[in-house]
Amino acid sequence: MGCWLLPIGLCLKRTTTYLHVSVRIDRMDADDLRGVDREILRELEAGRANAPLLAERLDYSKQYIRERLGVLKSEGFINSLGHGLYEIVDDPREEQ
Repeated sequence: MGCWLLPIGLCLKRTTTYLHVSVRIDRMDADDLRGVDREILRELEAGRANAPLLAERLDYSKQYIRERLGVLKSEGFINSLGHGLYEIVDDPREEQ
């Protein structure tokens, strides 16, 4: 079966009884970073850290830091080393 490409970048594909939706979203760059993202990257630049440590150092909730770590990880800016530990791998701030 084919894929119906919609003008907003969605691709709809129908299989037996399911409708699969794929969304293409452009990668974040330095202009898209929130202030907290920049703070997290600055901390990770100094060394590896986990969400509770970052939350304490930056004065944000652990939940919010985990959410932002997930975004930064999905964008490929940071890497999860396991057991909640993160390191920086591709700093978007350097592209400016």
